[in-house]
Amino acid sequence: MNRLIVFLALLTTGLGAACNRGAGTGDQPIPLAEIVNNPENPNLVYLKIMSRTDADTSILYTAQGLFEGDTLGFVVSLDRDIEPGVNEDGTVRETGFQRGTVKFLRSGEESDRFIEVLAQLWNVPEVASKGFSHEPVIPLSFSSNKVAVDHDKPTTNSFKLFFEPDAEEPGELFFTVDLYRRAVELQEKDAQYREMIVRTLAGMSTADEDDETANLEEGTADSTGSDR
Repeated sequence: MNRLIVFLALLTTGLGAACNRGAGTGDQPIPLAEIVNNPENPNLVYLKIMSRTDADTSILYTAQGLFEGDTLGFVVSLDRDIEPGVNEDGTVRETGFQRGTVKFLRSGEESDRFIEVLAQLWNVPEVASKGFSHEPVIPLSFSSNKVAVDHDKPTTNSFKLFFEPDAEEPGELFFTVDLYRRAVELQEKDAQYREMIVRTLAGMSTADEDDETANLEEGTADSTGSDR
């Protein structure tokens, strides 16, 4: 396990406040809302959970929101069984880090619009036209909860996600699945991670970007050599 990731999780997940918590039934339907309250400072992206689908080993939540009147969204897949990542005394459990516990899935054109809007809000224009990844996006996840996730209770479940965890500096994101308010939240840790997160959701890895840069540099070198 990358010790740096463990240390970051200890410092930044807000372990005391991030445990599962129930707050009512949440049975009343809620209309779609704008995904950001302030487009000038879009550090929190909010979508409503519109439906739930039970699979053999996971639960699929369809999340949608609005931006300037357009509907956008994606599907979040959570494992049925997600153990707590935090002990009662607040210490981190190594088993709290898992890859595959949380997945982001394309649900259709509304997912492509989500990428377009997120790239616009987070100032990553080169990704705007790429659309949502057609393959599942699977970050390393840390469960910031002191009890196991219960999909059948109105709880709030918090995670810290690491996009491209093998990179020198993974893209970090706070992620919440609120089963009481029927909502998911993407809360950025720092704006420096925006590009990596958007590129990963669009199916563009850092390796792809490095290859593009290398090819460009190689082409430039060849052109310069031919001019001699």
